[in-house]
Amino acid sequence: MELIFALFYLSGPLKSVFDFYQINFPVDFTIITAVFLLFSLVIKYRNEKISLVHERVNLYAFVFLILFYLWMAVSLIYTPSEHYAYVKTMNFAPNLIAFLFPMLSKNFRIDRFTRIITVAVSGLSVFFIFLFIRYYVPGVKSELYDSIGGLYLVCATLLGINTLILACSNHRIFKNLYVNIFFILFSISLMFVLGARGPLIFVILILIVFYAWQLIKFIFRGVIKKDMYKVFLAFFGFFVVASVVFMVFDNEIIYLVKRALMRLNLLVPAKSGGNMGNSVNIRVNQFDLSVQLIFSNLNDFFFGHGIGSFGLLEKGYDHRSYPHNIFLEILVELGFVGFIIFVLFLIQVFRKNGKGIKYVSMFVLFYLILNSMKSSSFIDIRAYFAVFGMYMLKQNSANFTSDSHNTNGQQV
Repeated sequence: MELIFALFYLSGPLKSVFDFYQINFPVDFTIITAVFLLFSLVIKYRNEKISLVHERVNLYAFVFLILFYLWMAVSLIYTPSEHYAYVKTMNFAPNLIAFLFPMLSKNFRIDRFTRIITVAVSGLSVFFIFLFIRYYVPGVKSELYDSIGGLYLVCATLLGINTLILACSNHRIFKNLYVNIFFILFSISLMFVLGARGPLIFVILILIVFYAWQLIKFIFRGVIKKDMYKVFLAFFGFFVVASVVFMVFDNEIIYLVKRALMRLNLLVPAKSGGNMGNSVNIRVNQFDLSVQLIFSNLNDFFFGHGIGSFGLLEKGYDHRSYPHNIFLEILVELGFVGFIIFVLFLIQVFRKNGKGIKYVSMFVLFYLILNSMKSSSFIDIRAYFAVFGMYMLKQNSANFTSDSHNTNGQQV
């Protein structure tokens, strides 16, 4: 079941790979994986007589998410978008599945799912880097590269999720400590090489806060992780492997590192001359426009301009566009009403498992919130909703015990 959910979770980037190799399916791949998910649930419920009793907080969260979707549908009445609004409304539906599926699955294995995703996303990232080196030419338009061009940001965002789950969990995802640390370091390295600035910066900041908190606990409580010498040994082993890889692919790695540093330098005003790159400049302009649209009048402030309207209001024609900040996007299109409903949903998520977790920590949630404020549309964050769902699982609670879910791990 975790494998099927992993395919659904990764269906977006996998479709980019299929497009690149011109592999066509008669039905959208996300729909195919969603049908398999539903089918697997039906079989499991039929064979195991699973009770549909759920905790109240989980139920409240799902109710607010449904209300948010219903308000989106209501806004179809007054949106100026005549086509994309309906596409956007339908494309939000997989987020509901991503959030609900782990809760409906008996004994959903967060550790097993994360192991699958960690290996798969690492492989996708290496695949993209290989294609980038082979096909990308600066300043030259390439339809072949454009079909997978957005993978760098998607992969980096998912690598950030994996990194923080591996680093901040109270039980190891991989039972072997060396493997756990290898994938943490490997994921951070891939994020840097991919050149996705936001996810990399957010992960580093959150890791600094997390390990500062660990240090404070050690100072005041005398609590420290076991096997620290193994951690240092794992770091040493990773850098040995990285050195060997560098000797084999030195030219390619030097090129990727220079590109990554160049992109990071654009964020420093003294070095960029005020020009932080086209993507940042577009986001600044969209931020200014969003603020204007939100406060254009009282009616638009409370009810928004309608789902899918941002692209039309920005460029004058009906197309997909968004301000790269889901909260601004919600305020523009669904107004203060939609914003409040979504915030109430998030409050239910954050208030769950506050007394301790096993795998998905609140640090991961903070990363998702930060990342959602600089990229993506709220219809594209299926992985975020999946993580929200896993965070709320009783299996993620520090107090949860089960003979079938015994990992006996320690924090990395």
